[in-house]
Amino acid sequence: MVSPARSLLLLFYVACICIVFAVLSPKDITLSEDLALRVFTLEDFDLLKSKVAVDTEKENQLLAMQARQDSIEKALAQQEAALKQKNALDSVDNAKPDTAGSGRREKIEPVNTAVQKVEYPTNPLCMDLFFESLRKLSREDAFVRVLHFGDSQIEGDRISEYLRERLQDRFGGCGPGLLPPETRKGMRLSIQTNFSGNWRKYAYIDSKYKPKHSRLGPLQAYYTFVQPVEATTEPASQSSWVKYSDTDYGSELLRKTEVIKLIYAAPKEDLDLEVRTDGKILAQKSLDETTAFEILEIPVQDNYKSIKFDFKTEGEAEILGISIDCKSGVAVDNIPMRGSSGIEFSKIQKEHFGKQLKALDTKLIILQFGVNVVPSVTSSYKFYENLLFRQIKYLQAVCPDASILVVGLSDMARKNGLNYESYPNIEKIRDAQKNAAMRAGCAFWDLYTAMGGQNSMVSWVNAKPSLAGRDYTHFNARGARLVAQLLYDALIFEYEAYKKRVDNED
Repeated sequence: MVSPARSLLLLFYVACICIVFAVLSPKDITLSEDLALRVFTLEDFDLLKSKVAVDTEKENQLLAMQARQDSIEKALAQQEAALKQKNALDSVDNAKPDTAGSGRREKIEPVNTAVQKVEYPTNPLCMDLFFESLRKLSREDAFVRVLHFGDSQIEGDRISEYLRERLQDRFGGCGPGLLPPETRKGMRLSIQTNFSGNWRKYAYIDSKYKPKHSRLGPLQAYYTFVQPVEATTEPASQSSWVKYSDTDYGSELLRKTEVIKLIYAAPKEDLDLEVRTDGKILAQKSLDETTAFEILEIPVQDNYKSIKFDFKTEGEAEILGISIDCKSGVAVDNIPMRGSSGIEFSKIQKEHFGKQLKALDTKLIILQFGVNVVPSVTSSYKFYENLLFRQIKYLQAVCPDASILVVGLSDMARKNGLNYESYPNIEKIRDAQKNAAMRAGCAFWDLYTAMGGQNSMVSWVNAKPSLAGRDYTHFNARGARLVAQLLYDALIFEYEAYKKRVDNED
């Protein structure tokens, strides 16, 4: 048996060897051009004793943004409470609840200077198509759709939800927009999605099933629920269902609707559809087979707690998306593409995709990618700039009536020794995204700078209350709302400038 004294003496020798190694060894040992080994040194002992230096200016800026956000959300909560009370009284009086849809006019708000402004290429009018469509809402019952594409940073309706709430509050509109018939469980806080287990998602990214053709929908996928039937067997009718339920988490506008749109294709057999709201049959349809996509519109008269879709066919129907909207106002669609860098769009058949975006009244396309590029540290990101540039030009070609806004990637941090700090390539990737946008003639919004720049993610994670997760990559719900507010401020600031410019021209 080894005595305790000998064990302690061994530990003492090991500690001495570690200290000598820490004193004599270099801080970093280069293994290759892009890889280095971080060695524990005496500086790291000092970090254990002292607090990490805090950028006071950035901390104060973040506190000011949080305080303003709290005041805005307080005002919105009071407005929500008043609207709930009004709808409750209307319900008692057997009156139709306010749908905040058709006939709504623009709400006037104080103009706030954007923390980070939208940047333009040599053509400063590239957002005018979107701004004019917003202004049109103040004159007539028009419809404006915003497609918010992004990576896992927007998954679960983060950022999109609050941007939708702010735009609908000002310009009218209701509902959550486009929804998939199948998704990861519990992703959205405001909408619970339940579905049968026989759905299959076909997509170029974030799916184990790769598309059999390139006629994908606006959600960058198509969904089926029927396996191919062998030629030697009799056709068998197969069915599937999806149910969307309100969770009472989102705004009052989110749980209201005036029209449901089903985007589908039924290339081999008819598709039977039954739609129920709160258990009551809203519509029963037999949809003819078609290889091209079709959009079925179903008017809805009342607010809902749940909407269920039952499908049945003997063929291989493809569901491209289900939208829950108002007839007028703004819709904002959350379209996350986990693992994507935003370079898959051009794989979709151009004419097919363009017709869908036009039919859905798309007026703004937001591209928010980049976090999946960060782990691949390299000296130049010209390759990514060129890839993103080609995607923007593709989207401009398929949807010429829409403006495009590229949102730069957010800050991300990794552990260096005992501290977290920004990845060294964040600004290079941001610059590649900006260059791609400027070359393509579309607008750019710098989220990285809006957050506070270098090491800002560390501040967001350690804020009280926290604004981001401990992965030092993704915003939490509170942080996502703050990002959405910053983006909303930037858009509205430019919108007000557009109105002044147009008025002066008149």
